[in-house]
Amino acid sequence: MSSLCEESGPVSGLVNNAGITIQKPIEMMTVEEMDLLWNVNQRPVLIAAQVVASHIAKAGGGAIVNIASNHARASDQGYEAYAGTKGAIVAMTRALAWSLGPRKIGVNALAPGLTMTEAVSKVAGEPGREAKFRSWHAMGEVNSVVDVGKLTTFLLRDAEIVADQGMSARLGAI
Repeated sequence: MSSLCEESGPVSGLVNNAGITIQKPIEMMTVEEMDLLWNVNQRPVLIAAQVVASHIAKAGGGAIVNIASNHARASDQGYEAYAGTKGAIVAMTRALAWSLGPRKIGVNALAPGLTMTEAVSKVAGEPGREAKFRSWHAMGEVNSVVDVGKLTTFLLRDAEIVADQGMSARLGAI
Protein backbone atom coordinates (compact mmCIF):
# COMPACT_ATOMS: atom_id res chain seq x y z
CA MET A 1 0.00 0.00 0.00
CA SER A 2 2.88 2.35 0.75
CA SER A 3 4.21 2.20 -2.82
CA LEU A 4 0.67 2.81 -4.13
CA CYS A 5 0.49 5.98 -2.03
CA GLU A 6 3.80 7.16 -3.42
CA GLU A 7 2.78 6.48 -7.04
CA SER A 8 -0.63 8.16 -6.84
CA GLY A 9 0.41 11.50 -5.37
CA PRO A 10 -0.58 13.20 -2.13
CA VAL A 11 -2.94 11.27 0.11
CA SER A 12 -5.28 13.28 2.32
CA GLY A 13 -7.69 10.64 3.51
CA LEU A 14 -8.33 7.00 4.22
CA VAL A 15 -11.61 5.13 4.66
CA ASN A 16 -11.20 1.79 6.41
CA ASN A 17 -14.33 -0.10 5.39
CA ALA A 18 -14.28 -3.86 5.41
CA GLY A 19 -16.26 -6.34 7.36
CA ILE A 20 -17.94 -9.67 7.55
CA THR A 21 -20.41 -11.04 10.04
CA ILE A 22 -20.64 -14.50 11.48
CA GLN A 23 -23.67 -14.91 13.69
CA LYS A 24 -23.87 -18.06 15.76
CA PRO A 25 -24.02 -19.07 19.41
CA ILE A 26 -20.68 -18.36 21.08
CA GLU A 27 -20.37 -22.02 22.10
CA MET A 28 -20.50 -22.98 18.40
CA MET A 29 -18.00 -20.36 17.15
CA THR A 30 -14.69 -21.91 16.13
CA VAL A 31 -11.31 -20.33 16.74
CA GLU A 32 -10.87 -20.21 12.96
CA GLU A 33 -14.08 -18.19 12.59
CA MET A 34 -12.99 -15.82 15.38
CA ASP A 35 -9.62 -15.36 13.68
CA LEU A 36 -11.36 -14.72 10.37
CA LEU A 37 -13.49 -11.97 11.92
CA TRP A 38 -10.44 -10.30 13.51
CA ASN A 39 -8.36 -10.68 10.37
CA VAL A 40 -11.02 -9.11 8.13
CA ASN A 41 -12.75 -6.62 10.45
CA GLN A 42 -10.07 -5.20 12.74
CA ARG A 43 -6.51 -6.02 11.79
CA PRO A 44 -6.54 -4.32 8.33
CA VAL A 45 -7.92 -1.12 9.88
CA LEU A 46 -4.85 -0.79 12.11
CA ILE A 47 -2.42 -1.81 9.38
CA ALA A 48 -3.90 0.60 6.81
CA ALA A 49 -3.79 3.48 9.31
CA GLN A 50 -0.19 2.60 10.15
CA VAL A 51 0.86 2.59 6.49
CA VAL A 52 -1.11 5.61 5.28
CA ALA A 53 -0.64 7.98 8.25
CA SER A 54 2.83 9.09 7.20
CA HIS A 55 1.58 9.85 3.67
CA ILE A 56 -1.33 11.91 5.01
CA ALA A 57 1.06 13.80 7.30
CA LYS A 58 3.39 14.50 4.34
CA ALA A 59 0.42 15.96 2.45
CA GLY A 60 -0.13 18.43 5.30
CA GLY A 61 -2.81 16.50 7.14
CA GLY A 62 -6.20 14.98 6.45
CA ALA A 63 -8.51 12.39 7.90
CA ILE A 64 -9.00 8.72 8.55
CA VAL A 65 -12.50 7.28 8.88
CA ASN A 66 -12.83 3.82 10.38
CA ILE A 67 -16.15 2.11 9.72
CA ALA A 68 -17.27 0.29 12.84
CA SER A 69 -20.84 -0.84 13.60
CA ASN A 70 -23.63 -0.16 16.03
CA HIS A 71 -22.62 -3.55 17.46
CA ALA A 72 -19.69 -1.69 19.07
CA ARG A 73 -22.14 -0.25 21.64
CA ALA A 74 -25.04 -2.69 21.77
CA SER A 75 -25.33 -6.14 20.31
CA ASP A 76 -27.29 -9.36 20.42
CA GLN A 77 -26.88 -13.06 21.02
CA GLY A 78 -24.57 -14.74 18.58
CA TYR A 79 -22.67 -11.58 17.65
CA GLU A 80 -20.08 -11.64 20.45
CA ALA A 81 -17.03 -12.03 18.21
CA TYR A 82 -18.32 -9.59 15.59
CA ALA A 83 -19.17 -7.01 18.27
CA GLY A 84 -15.69 -7.45 19.72
CA THR A 85 -14.04 -6.61 16.41
CA LYS A 86 -16.19 -3.52 15.92
CA GLY A 87 -15.72 -2.39 19.52
CA ALA A 88 -11.98 -2.73 19.02
CA ILE A 89 -12.21 -0.42 16.00
CA VAL A 90 -13.92 2.25 18.12
CA ALA A 91 -11.33 1.96 20.91
CA MET A 92 -8.47 1.95 18.41
CA THR A 93 -9.93 5.03 16.70
CA ARG A 94 -9.82 6.96 19.99
CA ALA A 95 -6.16 6.05 20.47
CA LEU A 96 -5.29 6.88 16.84
CA ALA A 97 -6.99 10.27 17.18
CA TRP A 98 -4.63 11.16 20.01
CA SER A 99 -1.58 9.66 18.31
CA LEU A 100 -2.18 11.23 14.90
CA GLY A 101 -3.86 14.50 15.91
CA PRO A 102 -0.57 16.32 16.45
CA ARG A 103 0.30 15.41 12.83
CA LYS A 104 -2.92 17.15 11.66
CA ILE A 105 -4.71 13.86 10.98
CA GLY A 106 -8.26 13.63 12.28
CA VAL A 107 -9.44 10.12 13.04
CA ASN A 108 -13.13 9.27 13.42
CA ALA A 109 -15.22 6.14 13.65
CA LEU A 110 -18.57 5.82 11.95
CA ALA A 111 -20.82 3.16 13.45
CA PRO A 112 -23.77 2.60 11.13
CA GLY A 113 -26.57 0.19 11.77
CA LEU A 114 -27.77 -2.33 9.22
CA THR A 115 -26.89 -1.01 5.78
CA MET A 116 -28.25 -2.33 2.50
CA THR A 117 -24.92 -3.44 1.05
CA GLU A 118 -24.71 -5.98 -1.74
CA ALA A 119 -24.30 -8.79 0.82
CA VAL A 120 -27.25 -7.59 2.94
CA SER A 121 -29.39 -7.22 -0.20
CA LYS A 122 -28.87 -10.89 -0.99
CA VAL A 123 -30.08 -11.91 2.48
CA ALA A 124 -32.92 -9.36 2.34
CA GLY A 125 -34.18 -11.12 -0.77
CA GLU A 126 -35.08 -14.20 1.25
CA PRO A 127 -38.81 -14.43 2.02
CA GLY A 128 -39.79 -12.16 4.90
CA ARG A 129 -36.25 -10.93 5.59
CA GLU A 130 -36.55 -7.39 4.22
CA ALA A 131 -39.70 -6.78 6.27
CA LYS A 132 -37.91 -8.11 9.34
CA PHE A 133 -34.91 -5.84 8.69
CA ARG A 134 -37.22 -2.84 8.30
CA SER A 135 -39.06 -3.69 11.54
CA TRP A 136 -35.82 -3.23 13.48
CA HIS A 137 -35.78 0.48 12.58
CA ALA A 138 -38.08 3.11 14.05
CA MET A 139 -38.67 4.72 10.64
CA GLY A 140 -38.98 1.38 8.84
CA GLU A 141 -35.96 2.05 6.62
CA VAL A 142 -32.56 0.41 6.40
CA ASN A 143 -29.47 2.55 5.77
CA SER A 144 -28.43 2.87 2.16
CA VAL A 145 -24.79 2.79 1.14
CA VAL A 146 -25.32 6.33 -0.20
CA ASP A 147 -26.38 7.56 3.26
CA VAL A 148 -23.33 6.01 4.90
CA GLY A 149 -21.16 7.34 2.07
CA LYS A 150 -22.39 10.90 2.66
CA LEU A 151 -21.51 10.69 6.34
CA THR A 152 -18.13 9.22 5.52
CA THR A 153 -17.44 12.03 3.07
CA PHE A 154 -18.39 14.59 5.71
CA LEU A 155 -15.96 13.02 8.16
CA LEU A 156 -13.27 13.33 5.49
CA ARG A 157 -14.09 17.07 5.60
CA ASP A 158 -15.08 17.47 1.98
CA ALA A 159 -18.82 17.83 2.28
CA GLU A 160 -21.58 19.81 3.87
CA ILE A 161 -24.40 18.21 5.78
CA VAL A 162 -27.46 20.37 6.29
CA ALA A 163 -29.13 19.82 9.65
CA ASP A 164 -32.39 21.72 9.37
CA GLN A 165 -35.07 18.99 9.35
CA GLY A 166 -36.05 19.83 5.76
CA MET A 167 -36.40 23.58 6.25
CA SER A 168 -34.05 24.41 3.38
CA ALA A 169 -36.25 22.44 1.02
CA ARG A 170 -38.84 25.21 1.16
CA LEU A 171 -37.03 28.41 2.14
CA GLY A 172 -38.20 30.04 -1.08
CA ALA A 173 -41.82 29.37 -0.10
CA ILE A 174 -41.57 31.09 3.28
